[in-house]
Amino acid sequence: MTRPHAHMRLILREIDFSVKIYQQRSKYAKLKWLNLMHEAEEDAAEAQAKRAELQAVKARQEEIRQKEREAAKK
Repeated sequence: MTRPHAHMRLILREIDFSVKIYQQRSKYAKLKWLNLMHEAEEDAAEAQAKRAELQAVKARQEEIRQKEREAAKK
């Protein structure tokens, strides 16, 4: 049986990893949250790099368009 529609609810929350790590009682739970924090930092750095690359490409594209406009005016 297939369903053409689905009901989903997505909640995004910011996690304060230092508080979560502090609240854990066992060493393994603390390590789990520490690993999650490192993964989140790596994901954020990767997203930042992609965003910077996209902005550089857009800036270069705008420069090319500007040069084409100037050449068309001549």
